[in-house]
Amino acid sequence: MGSRGERRGLGIDPARERTANAGGGRSRSAELSACGAEVRSSSFAEGKRRVRGTSIRTLAESALGFSLVEVLVALVVVGVGALAIGLLFPRATRDIGTSERTTRAAEYLQEGVERLTSLQYNDPLLAPAFLHTDADNPLPGGYERSWTVMDDHPIAGCKTLVIEITWREGSTERSVQGATAVASVGR
Repeated sequence: MGSRGERRGLGIDPARERTANAGGGRSRSAELSACGAEVRSSSFAEGKRRVRGTSIRTLAESALGFSLVEVLVALVVVGVGALAIGLLFPRATRDIGTSERTTRAAEYLQEGVERLTSLQYNDPLLAPAFLHTDADNPLPGGYERSWTVMDDHPIAGCKTLVIEITWREGSTERSVQGATAVASVGR
């Protein structure tokens, strides 16, 4: 321990400490002061001593770790967050697949537009009809290409082509449409 002057510098009242040590052994304040903690006495009627504003009981309890309730609350919070993130993965995977199939359909649509607009104005594939189907159907991936030709639309000497790509996703039929015009001028 230290001299009486050192103990007073730590804020420990030697008379009260002797009373606390009357039963023998070291007091809690003596143990704390030996570790270098500043111990200040409060009323002995409360039965607590304070270490820089914290009771010794609270200090001892906090040194033990987390309570069961704190651990359970933390597990619930982490579990709910993990569940929410986990539920997003199947939807994101499904949306990515839908996006890939729609992009592929748009590629087939563009390919059809380029092919049909490169034909001569009087080509049989550009004959006015309710529905033409592509001879290459079904296209790779289960896609089907079809188109409708409207003659003299929107003006005389012009044909409007409406091209549609269809495919199935599960039990749902999906489609992408595009339209272009072909003029007889310059052909």
